[in-house]
Amino acid sequence: MMVFVLALLITMQPPQVAAPDQVKDTLARAEALYFEAKFNESIQLLLQVNEALKGQPARVKERVAAKFQLALANMGLNNPAAAKSFLMEIYALDPDFTVDSQQFSPKVVTLANDAKTEAGAVRCKTAMEEARKDLAGGDSSALLNVLQTMKPKCPDLASIEPEGAELLYKKGLNDYKQGFLQGAVQSFRAAVRMSPKHEMAAQYLELTETRLQVAGDRVMLDWQKNFQTRQFKQAAAVYRQIASFNDPGNTQTLNMMGSEYRKALDPLVESFNKACASGDMSKGDEIREQISELIPEPSFGADLRSKMVTCTPPPPPLLPVTLPVATTPPSDNRVAKLDPKSSATSPKAEPKSSAPAATKANASGSKSVSSKPCFQMDSQLALHRLKQRVEPTFTPQALSYLTNNQVTVNVKARIEENGNVTVIGATGANALVSNAVRSAVELWKFTPAMDENGARCVETEIPIVISRK
Repeated sequence: MMVFVLALLITMQPPQVAAPDQVKDTLARAEALYFEAKFNESIQLLLQVNEALKGQPARVKERVAAKFQLALANMGLNNPAAAKSFLMEIYALDPDFTVDSQQFSPKVVTLANDAKTEAGAVRCKTAMEEARKDLAGGDSSALLNVLQTMKPKCPDLASIEPEGAELLYKKGLNDYKQGFLQGAVQSFRAAVRMSPKHEMAAQYLELTETRLQVAGDRVMLDWQKNFQTRQFKQAAAVYRQIASFNDPGNTQTLNMMGSEYRKALDPLVESFNKACASGDMSKGDEIREQISELIPEPSFGADLRSKMVTCTPPPPPLLPVTLPVATTPPSDNRVAKLDPKSSATSPKAEPKSSAPAATKANASGSKSVSSKPCFQMDSQLALHRLKQRVEPTFTPQALSYLTNNQVTVNVKARIEENGNVTVIGATGANALVSNAVRSAVELWKFTPAMDENGARCVETEIPIVISRK
């Protein structure tokens, strides 16, 4: 009993969808069996593929191949009815399927042609039934779709066109009375195409087109007024309204509007590029906003707007930096007698070494520990030896902090024997400002301080005043 139930469950499971390679291999095996005249074995394989491909609309080619092989195998078993059934299934999937008369026997070709004719008749009958149903339900859109799609292959559908034209005329008349002129025109045009002798549809078509022309002229005048007075939002609404009608008769109007938009857009693009080239980011942003307001839809003028260059913002401005006035140094250009505390001359004063080990840059740029202690020097005296000064560059956040403020950054620095600078500390402002000043001072160059033993390092504290007004 359990075995029976298990077998029943297995047979009730849906067939697994075969992978493309598996289908290809199975079809090849079935074809080989067919040529070996093993028709029943071939059919067994093909039925599995045929079942597995059900509900796979994207795999039409494989489904057709399996059904055609089934038709051939059934012909081999002298079962033309079954073969014809599979051929009709093929034509339901692909009405243009053909059988090569050079490759297959006349018997197969004839049976395929008969199946194609019958499948076409079934298809046309179904189309006629759908058209009648749409006509009875007053569904003019569905009726039009059936007639436009199937009439070339089903000439009998022409018999329903007079009734279809009357349905479309009534729909157009209803739209006309409600003021939906675009919909009315489309219905009247379809009615006249379907039945050229429908006089009422032709008359109302002419009347509606005239009203649309008058309304279009009025809309055009409104658009021109809004466009010329730079009411671009209102002008864009009119443009989109006309474009939404999807009426070929509006093509000329839209082309004229588009030409005016392009004439206005082109110089704006040119002005934008000039503003960017000059670094005027504010002007560039203003022009970009004008372009956004002008164009009637986001995709308009993409070819022109693609010529807009990419703006690079200019570097942050250099702010005024005030240094203390440098005093005149000793006549012999030496500092060996400077007092470490008072900066006054004292012949016997011993040099004061700095707390941390002094460092200096050698000729190659690397730093090594100085063997001599550094002198303390007044900032004014030290600045007299300044040879090269680099101004600090501030980030936007630092500039914001400096707006309408004046700050002093006290930079404690060591001037090495070769004139390079090592900043020991920078205080007195927020970190962004202090770091910018620190980075700049580290690039300064000084004339080395000298005593009777040669170049000496110097420590000093320089107050740097920064203002932005």
